[in-house]
Amino acid sequence: MCAFVIAAAPAIARLVQRPRVWWLAAIGNSGAMTLYLWHILPLLAMHLVFDYLAILGSTEPPGFIALSIVELLIIGGLVAVVFVTLRLLENNPVPDGMAASSDAGSAAARRWVRCCALPER
Repeated sequence: MCAFVIAAAPAIARLVQRPRVWWLAAIGNSGAMTLYLWHILPLLAMHLVFDYLAILGSTEPPGFIALSIVELLIIGGLVAVVFVTLRLLENNPVPDGMAASSDAGSAAARRWVRCCALPER
């Protein structure tokens, strides 16, 4: 694979000089971190529910394909809901100016205190 990329380097260099390629890359990457960070929670939730309901994955031919398709549809739906919900937060600044601090340690400490503090009365 690496040898292929090295051999194709000149063609790749010409390709990435086009603005349209970067436009497509920006669209593709715009939600990549959200998807990467949050796909595991719905996957875990689905498997915990399946385990609780005793719907265990079988590798035997009669039920394996059907169960795999059901799992794929469920996880696709759950990840889509999580992705659409959290995608809006990906490129927006944290409210209250908490992310604007130049001192990363104090900003993190303020976030921690605000998360753990008792609600005001």
